Amino acid sequence: MDIIGLAAALASGAVGGHLEARAAGQTSQGAYGNVLGGTIGGLIGAQILERAMGLAPVAWDDLGLIAVQCTAGAAGGGALVFIIGGLRAMLSR
Repeated sequence: MDIIGLAAALASGAVGGHLEARAAGQTSQGAYGNVLGGTIGGLIGAQILERAMGLAPVAWDDLGLIAVQCTAGAAGGGALVFIIGGLRAMLSR
């Protein structure tokens, strides 16, 4: 993953984590927690998808690969925030 793919995955992961926490209010970790969890999840999600599909490094002229990185980042960010929030809610009982 080059710098363009990394930036796309991190930014879309932060957005995905924030949107997931807004949609499911019980899993919210606060603004900073949602963004931090989203960025980490976005990076993980994009790496998993990149390895699974065997994607080449992203170039500025290849908008399809950038869109895939953004989608994977948003999904990974939302998923990680949801998992962390669910575990936190389960452990606080």
